[in-house]
Amino acid sequence: MRLISKPLAYLGFQVDRYPHLETILASTNYYPGILQFFGYSLVETMTSQYGTYYRAADGNPPFTLQKEQLGSIMNSADLNNSIKEKFRLSLELDKRYFMIARCIASLYFQNEGTAGQSNLLGYSIKDIKEFADELGILCLENEDARSYENLLEEMVDMGILVKPNIEGSRYRLRRFSFLNIIGNDDETILEDIVRENEE
Repeated sequence: MRLISKPLAYLGFQVDRYPHLETILASTNYYPGILQFFGYSLVETMTSQYGTYYRAADGNPPFTLQKEQLGSIMNSADLNNSIKEKFRLSLELDKRYFMIARCIASLYFQNEGTAGQSNLLGYSIKDIKEFADELGILCLENEDARSYENLLEEMVDMGILVKPNIEGSRYRLRRFSFLNIIGNDDETILEDIVRENEE
């Protein structure tokens, strides 16, 4: 939150925590690099369109950021491309991350119509491991349940996954929009898994 609010305060602007700051953080998935890009885009918008949003008659700083300004940046192709790029780079740090993400996405697509509740609650280590074993994913074949848990926890720390159920070890993608980055449908994801296995 300080990464956005503090520099803006120095520039004479304030951003309301609710709902604006929370929306910014959720939209950028809490990635510091994307937050910085968002801040840069916001400052560029403020300097180029200052007269559109602010007038001397409105008083002195700090000025409150307008929701229209935030909305235009959050809906920009540049921000969305930056989020996709950072997400893919995170997954590509380790081939196992990407394969696990594909397994979770595939489980989501397969359960979408029949077990929507499991999509919200996430999938257990056992569910994910059994699915990966069933598909014969080579980079995961020597991983035991403990190794899976370590990999999944790393993915939580990276902002890729979230544990919706604190009491149990269940995992799901942090954002629904990540599905579109991993694959548009189950068939595409399974094709990617097969292709990766052959490389």
